[in-house]
Amino acid sequence: MTASSTKSSTLIPQRLCYGPIGSATSDQACMTFKDVTAPGFRQGRYGVCHYHAKALGGCDGPLAFDQVLWFGLELDTRLKDPSKFIAVQYEAEERHNVAVVTGAYLVLGRGWSADEVRQALPEDAALTLPCSWIGLKTSHRTPGMVVQDCWEGVQMARDQGWLSKASVEDGVMTSFAASKFWKTICQYDGAWLAPGDVFVMADPMTTISDPNPMTCAAFCSERRADPELAEDSLDELRMISKYSTASSPALLKLNALVLEESTSCGDTEEFVAVSEANFGAASERLEYLGAGGQPDGTSTHTVCKAYRLGTRDAKGHGEWPDAKPFVDFLLEEDIKGVVRVNKPDERGLAEVGGSYDARQLAKFGIRHADVFVSDAISNGTGAVPPNAIVRRFISVAKDMNTEGDGAILVHCKGGFGRSVFLACILVIYRYDVSGRSLLGWARIARPGAITTPEQEAALRSLSGRVDLCRRYGISCEGDGSMPRTQACCTVS
Repeated sequence: MTASSTKSSTLIPQRLCYGPIGSATSDQACMTFKDVTAPGFRQGRYGVCHYHAKALGGCDGPLAFDQVLWFGLELDTRLKDPSKFIAVQYEAEERHNVAVVTGAYLVLGRGWSADEVRQALPEDAALTLPCSWIGLKTSHRTPGMVVQDCWEGVQMARDQGWLSKASVEDGVMTSFAASKFWKTICQYDGAWLAPGDVFVMADPMTTISDPNPMTCAAFCSERRADPELAEDSLDELRMISKYSTASSPALLKLNALVLEESTSCGDTEEFVAVSEANFGAASERLEYLGAGGQPDGTSTHTVCKAYRLGTRDAKGHGEWPDAKPFVDFLLEEDIKGVVRVNKPDERGLAEVGGSYDARQLAKFGIRHADVFVSDAISNGTGAVPPNAIVRRFISVAKDMNTEGDGAILVHCKGGFGRSVFLACILVIYRYDVSGRSLLGWARIARPGAITTPEQEAALRSLSGRVDLCRRYGISCEGDGSMPRTQACCTVS
């Protein structure tokens, strides 16, 4: 920490300042992460639902969407007392996360621009946030993402109408948005990147195979299928999958060894608590090494769930109705197209019987396409899709939304790297936003997202739709931008 960073910075004269622990004066009321009492804030600890902290490597931020909102609500509540001069304070090791949520509040609650926050907190704007899972991969390039990217992302979400001032000043709205976000991640391991339009998640079979009682436990509800659906209608829907690279194997029963314990998505003392012994056992028996590092040389940039990790009694069990089958969730959320980016038999999926049979989606009128992207470390791309794959993906997405209705779901095996990168490309294409702001937003909206420095760099280099089209050889005519009704975990 530099000498200047030991002093507090005034953000709102006589109302709000920001600095390290010990920098407040006697007339100021201190506020730290420990003072945010909402359970959903999880005491300001970074975590990725369904994964133990060991799997995250050197990544420890930014905090998740719901944590950003809970901090903002607490700060806004304190600032409503005109007699108080609030001093937001941080420990050195949590400075980057405190900076993110403080700046997010200024953007949402006070209408600041990300650039105005940067001018007020220039040192904090430049603080780096290591790439997700970075400590577990062979790639150790300097992380490109900084706190400023997160502020840009929150401003983008505000300007797009995905978030509003109410999200940090109305406790009911905060609770609704935070709960919806948390429930979706816990039950389906996914999140809205562009609410009501683009959803990202893990391969649903990785979640269905999870013995945690909170998670979705079935692919579809057969009673919802239409047995009279004509074969020619199925053929028409299958045409959408003309880019398919592999057929899906039949779902096999989950190996009994993973049924003994469930992975917690809790916000208690131990976030996704797990004993060292359990972690070691799961690593040996499931060959789980987080984001790669497998001993047989087939290392990948993606992550695999280790189902034995965690506690038997998952936090939240009984708080919500049982998770609906995956397809019921799609129908409820008006998701009419699914793009699978992973192969059905990748490591981490093969152990639980492989991916799903896409023909099941056709029975419910949901379009599907396979656009495979390699996640192998050995090819040196950092799991950044080739230009031709990006063009194909945009074409598939446009085909799925010819009538401009219905959202698109994009998933890979873990739902953090390849799928999020392509989903970001689609959002840039449709909404004409910068890759830098979208990187910051993705890491907040989908904790653990963007798994390599190469993916970070590729996103941060894109200034908007025209730049994207020029870079990847995509026509910008008929860009397919479709304003959508906001939904799910946002407050508009």
